[in-house]
Amino acid sequence: MVINLFLAALLSSSPEIVPVLPDRGQLEAAFSDRDVETFRHPDKVYYPQTWFHFIDGNVGREGITADLEAIAQAGISGIQFFHGGNFGGDWPGQSEHIYCLTEKWDSLVSFTSSEARRLGLRFTMQNCPGWSMAGGPWISPENSMRNLCWTRTVVSAPEEGMLSLELPVPEAAAEEGTDYRELFVLAFPTPEGERDLFEYDVIPQGQSWTTGPGRREYKFRLPQAGTLRSITLNPLQQMNHGKSYEFDTRIEVLVRENDSWRTVLDASFPQTNWQDDAEMTFALDESTSDEYSVVITGGVELTMERIRFSSAAKNNNWEGEAAWTLRSIVRESSHPEQNPDAYIRMDSIKDI
Repeated sequence: MVINLFLAALLSSSPEIVPVLPDRGQLEAAFSDRDVETFRHPDKVYYPQTWFHFIDGNVGREGITADLEAIAQAGISGIQFFHGGNFGGDWPGQSEHIYCLTEKWDSLVSFTSSEARRLGLRFTMQNCPGWSMAGGPWISPENSMRNLCWTRTVVSAPEEGMLSLELPVPEAAAEEGTDYRELFVLAFPTPEGERDLFEYDVIPQGQSWTTGPGRREYKFRLPQAGTLRSITLNPLQQMNHGKSYEFDTRIEVLVRENDSWRTVLDASFPQTNWQDDAEMTFALDESTSDEYSVVITGGVELTMERIRFSSAAKNNNWEGEAAWTLRSIVRESSHPEQNPDAYIRMDSIKDI
């Protein structure tokens, strides 16, 4: 009899799985004094969950159990499972990578689910490996996600007759398994500043400038005087990966004209993130000179690998506005003083 009672206690010791949602009665109940106590002592259905990653080969049953038991003891209600990659190479003592959707991977996912159930944890699973995308080998190229790509060709119109030429295909279209489809060909007059494009990299290739914290000024002379309308910097996350979300940094560009300095740009760096690998462009008030100054002011140290001046007119932070990267919109100096002919007029664009 004692043995039977002991076995019954073991069988009933598994904790109850936390439900995904509160019951309908709680969700539809009117607010009352009971909510004050519920806020102080909420049901476990309201407890937080946490991410739970498989990082390549650095995963095993003992580690899974240890992690999940610690999660349960901390009062967390469940896990959301991800598969992630170790971007730094093999882990110490781990040479075997456990690849997503393999038999060994399936076995470990099943074990994770059963351990979560044993500990009373909710088990939620992403429908993709890590943070990349949903899909798999069963998704054919024509049904996969799309990326708009293009090429640009500058031509001179003939004085008589028609212009006939073969336009190059975007480089990405040549990748194996790509379902490439042409959409349209647009033609427009080459704007002022790009007919005779003048560009100059202030920082020599392979070198860098270290700025901040504080104020740092760099004065330089161009090899020749040229009309400048934009400045492009290297990707923000390359400047300071650890501080890439909030730079708290300003950039000022000054031009020397008639023995005095004039400000052609004064703007803040945008908010961004560690995945922002696109260049950052600022529009300048139009100027023609061979002597300039770049002033960087901020609270963090930055590594500047590219400062490129160009005669081409470009919108402030066009990379973010075009959704090439996740970055806040820059509203300062949005409408610099420039020759209107430096921009493409909407009514001049022809779909041919």
